[in-house]
Amino acid sequence: MRVALVHDFLTQYGGAEKVLQAFHEIWPQAPIFTLFYDPKKMGDHFQDYDIKVSPIQNLPFGAKKYRWYLPLMPSAIERFNLSKFDLVISDCSAYSKGVITQPYTRHISYELVYHNTKHIPFQVVYLPGYN
Repeated sequence: MRVALVHDFLTQYGGAEKVLQAFHEIWPQAPIFTLFYDPKKMGDHFQDYDIKVSPIQNLPFGAKKYRWYLPLMPSAIERFNLSKFDLVISDCSAYSKGVITQPYTRHISYELVYHNTKHIPFQVVYLPGYN
């Protein structure tokens, strides 16, 4: 089974990034698709992972001032080519759940919310295409 992981940003290390690492331990061959990746801020975390970033990162100050590009983020996340994958897992609090997958691809969105400055799983299941 070909698995891809999708994460909003890799610009600081916190609870959401620990969740991503846990997913990557289960699927170590899975590439990580993210809007922005700042290796300096991430330190040793994720340095040996296969990380695919959006083209927005290459815009002026892309990784450092990524919030300047908020209006572009929804379309950037939709442009990732995930057609080769059977399973896509997005863990997010914002954009990653908006990835576009093929009809044969199962997309599981692990929603994260902030509660008292900690990441906790959201209590609702998001299944695109289901009412």
